[in-house]
Amino acid sequence: MNDKYFEETISQIYEMVENAKGVTFSQDKCAVDRNAILNLLDELNERLPSDLKQARMMLEANDELVTAAKHKREQILKEASDKARKMVSEHAVYMEAKAQANEMVRAAQEKISEMRKAAIEFVDESLKVTEETIAQALSDVRNTRSKFRNVKGSGNKSSNAIIEDV
Repeated sequence: MNDKYFEETISQIYEMVENAKGVTFSQDKCAVDRNAILNLLDELNERLPSDLKQARMMLEANDELVTAAKHKREQILKEASDKARKMVSEHAVYMEAKAQANEMVRAAQEKISEMRKAAIEFVDESLKVTEETIAQALSDVRNTRSKFRNVKGSGNKSSNAIIEDV
């Protein structure tokens, strides 16, 4: 019944426009009863099926959702771009820090090598001096022992002279 009412009302509006008196010097303009047409349009609007009204509201809500989704998409893309830029920057900082750390390790290893070489040379020189001192002391001990042996064999007379030598 609703569909028939809409068809009949739309037909009435067509008839009113078609039967309307033409305006002088114009082929596509006419004079119609404004109130009659507005009343018919109001009735059509009031009787529009609720599904059609809901569909319009859903379309408006859908448009709002699409707009919000586009805005959210742009926001996500911007955040992703910013994050990517930051990650690239952090990677560059990491690579620079890694290169500096590698250089510091190399320099430290070189310094350790130099210090080890200097320590070995110092210890070697110290041992050489100690060896020479011990060799001299051993030679002195052997000489003194030899003199004491000679004294033992020659008697008491010369022991005073040897003791005085030592």
